[in-house]
Amino acid sequence: MRNMRWLITVIAVAFFGAASDALAGEAKLISINFGPNAKTPIASALGLTGANTWNLFPAIVTGTPLQYYDGKSSNATISQWIASGTGSMSLRDNSFYESGAANPGYLLMRNYTYTYASTGSFSFSGLEPGQYNVYVYTDSAKTAINKLSATVSGSEGTSYTAQIIGDDGSSYSTFVEGKNYLVLPVIVGLDGALTLTYTGNDLSSDDTGRIQGLELEPVPEASTLTMLMVGGAIVMIYIRRRTEKDDAAVA
Repeated sequence: MRNMRWLITVIAVAFFGAASDALAGEAKLISINFGPNAKTPIASALGLTGANTWNLFPAIVTGTPLQYYDGKSSNATISQWIASGTGSMSLRDNSFYESGAANPGYLLMRNYTYTYASTGSFSFSGLEPGQYNVYVYTDSAKTAINKLSATVSGSEGTSYTAQIIGDDGSSYSTFVEGKNYLVLPVIVGLDGALTLTYTGNDLSSDDTGRIQGLELEPVPEASTLTMLMVGGAIVMIYIRRRTEKDDAAVA
């Protein structure tokens, strides 16, 4: 009986290990920061902390494989990047600096790419097919003309557009959706392609659309999560019943 219980435990551990690997395999975050600061941001609005790997521009050029947050190389590349230019915010204009340069978001929000009275875009290729959330970061709290509007599209499903809700004169030293970052859902088809376009909210006023960082977050399929939960429940029920039966036999 003890051998049987030991075997069941081994199977359960193996199952949950495989489940963790399956989820980890789907959650391959790709993060992009617009250098040229060589230091790596250590946090994002997704709540990840630690020495995450960020792909830094302009060190990462079009056609270069992007790295996942864990430092492993992906098959994804930026196949095209259209922008008016790049720049760096002064310390006094960076709202994240108000809480000190040690603030996790400071290095992420300091440098940027921008479009001025025009449309900028990023085209990605080689992504794993599936659903993604695209996080777009912009420090627009102090600059009235910097009201970003962004749209994502893939070869499947419909495109999705979101924009910064507008300035209220506040300085946000933390991430607030609709104020200094946007979340845009998109489905990447079998072609592995994704396109992000961005502008200011009003081209007629020659306004600037500014992006400090991007993150592509794969969303685990509901079927995978369901399978893991059901499988885990079955294993736990089996272990419990087997244990109760063994205990009864011993008694």
